[in-house]
Amino acid sequence: MESEYTIALLYNKYHDHQLQVQYQKQTSTQYQIDIGKQILETNIQLITMKHELIYHRLQLLYDQPPRSYDKLEFHLLPIDLYEKLLQQTKTKLMALRLLCLQTNIYQYETKLKLQKNEIIVGKTMNEILFRLIDQRIELIHKQMKLKLDFHTNYNLRSLFFDDRNRIGFINNLEIDKNIMKNKYFSRKQLQLLRRGPSYVAPCQLQLKLSDQLLEKQYQPLQQHLLVDLVNRYPNDRKLFNTIEQKTKEEFYKIFSLSNRNISPSMLERSYHEQELIGTIQQCLHEHNLILRRTTHHANQFYLIDQARFYERCQNHMKQHQDDYELLSSISNMETIVNQHIQKINTALNFLNKDIYQQLVLQRNDIQLKNVNFLLDRSYVKPIFSMESNVTSKLSTYLDNLLRPTIEDILKDSFVDQDLDFIQRLQQCSSKIKPTTLLVRIKIQNFFSLFQHQSVVDRIGYLLAKHRQNQLINHISIVTIERLIELYLKYTLFIFEDYIYTFNHGMPNETRFSTLLSNLCLYYWKTKKFQDNQQFQNEFLLQYNDELFFTWNQSKDNLDRFLDTLKEFFYGDYIDLKTEYGQQINIQNIHLENRHGQLYSTMNTSSLLLPYVTGYPKV
Repeated sequence: MESEYTIALLYNKYHDHQLQVQYQKQTSTQYQIDIGKQILETNIQLITMKHELIYHRLQLLYDQPPRSYDKLEFHLLPIDLYEKLLQQTKTKLMALRLLCLQTNIYQYETKLKLQKNEIIVGKTMNEILFRLIDQRIELIHKQMKLKLDFHTNYNLRSLFFDDRNRIGFINNLEIDKNIMKNKYFSRKQLQLLRRGPSYVAPCQLQLKLSDQLLEKQYQPLQQHLLVDLVNRYPNDRKLFNTIEQKTKEEFYKIFSLSNRNISPSMLERSYHEQELIGTIQQCLHEHNLILRRTTHHANQFYLIDQARFYERCQNHMKQHQDDYELLSSISNMETIVNQHIQKINTALNFLNKDIYQQLVLQRNDIQLKNVNFLLDRSYVKPIFSMESNVTSKLSTYLDNLLRPTIEDILKDSFVDQDLDFIQRLQQCSSKIKPTTLLVRIKIQNFFSLFQHQSVVDRIGYLLAKHRQNQLINHISIVTIERLIELYLKYTLFIFEDYIYTFNHGMPNETRFSTLLSNLCLYYWKTKKFQDNQQFQNEFLLQYNDELFFTWNQSKDNLDRFLDTLKEFFYGDYIDLKTEYGQQINIQNIHLENRHGQLYSTMNTSSLLLPYVTGYPKV
């Protein structure tokens, strides 16, 4: 590998030297020599930094920090005492390095653009000189690609499964303290797990598509094809056979592993990682372990003993037993589901024919799902799936119907995206003074905040007030209230072989439940904040289940104000977690008041996983 790399590099430099000699022969003025040299040097710097940026990102991917970072390790202390601190330090150093490179790349791109504009305006270069410069730049690209490929294969991929005890970047695997002392996994297995749930081993689909499986996958297509060919060419058996044979050849050509353009090194890595994943699954099964991602949907695994995990799940259900009603065991599932289908269909009879046909339920539509629990250090969080639930059609229909109106009601003080939140912060710049406190309130019981009748009443009142009792897409407010009541009353889920429904609140993290909860909170938010004279000179913004606001009065006044927020409405209870200071974190954003200037940064280590942006998040 090293000799091939050296030979290729020498050839590249020799060819570049020839182009340099040709350029010097073609130049007639010192200015042409100088400007050509400037453009070339700027391109070299720019291309070098771009490839360095790629290489550093690969170091993050392979969890291989630069060797210079090893000097941070202090071997006189037990590794458990400082491993996490070292991981955080190395990650922050690399993040700073990447930021500097991106800044420099932008500066050099601007500089290169100015240099090219100067040439065009002055018209001091001819076409031959331009072509020679472009050829040299192309050679620089190839040279940097050679270096990147060599260092990636030699310094990263060859060391990825090395057993040396190097401390890497931030660990995306957290192990429960009760099993931390047990060494269940080898270092190779841990290296793979530490990449977190966002990592997908390459070529998994291709490896699964064996010739035997391909034959099985081809059979349905073959059956449809035969029927079609018989209808089209009933008397031409030769053409019939030719089309069938070519179709089969093309199918295997597209999907067969032997015909795919996969490099041997990538194929070897794919087989190795697939085998490694199999050993991890076997280890989890043998030692009764549970591997789950964490509650905040970041790229983080949590490893816990199975018995301890189920104990936490049961404790959660006991603590929230007032929110759920046990209906029956799953042995009576058919009876329960059919009863709910009948109740919903009967309740929908008042609708017109078109809407009724959209919402009416058939038994084949329903497949109840188990509640899933995500982990954190001290608690579990249930995630309810609405897919194929008895109220799935209702929630989808109501969400499409009400979302434009509800978003219009909430638009002045509500966001649900990080970038929208940062953009809206520009409005509060006039509210920020050197002594301004930043306040964050997390509503712990956001989805179980209201009783069902309270939800229906609040939604109906606000929709009627906003729409002045006018219909929404030809649907009356009274009809909407009745449909919402059905959604809240008849949603079902399974936990440990028992069927439950909701007594209080609604399924968390679902798209429609989030919409309803936000609107239900609107009246409380208006009364406690916008209509409060004490709050007139402050800025307020809601980000899903969190509130952010500024405070320009004393801390004592703030504490008294926070106490008033807990005074909620009859029959409902609000659970608030509050923090304030010169700097706070809200969702994935860090905010800081620096001498009257508000600074915001994205916490990229906690960004949502790519496959949990939809709902439900399971």
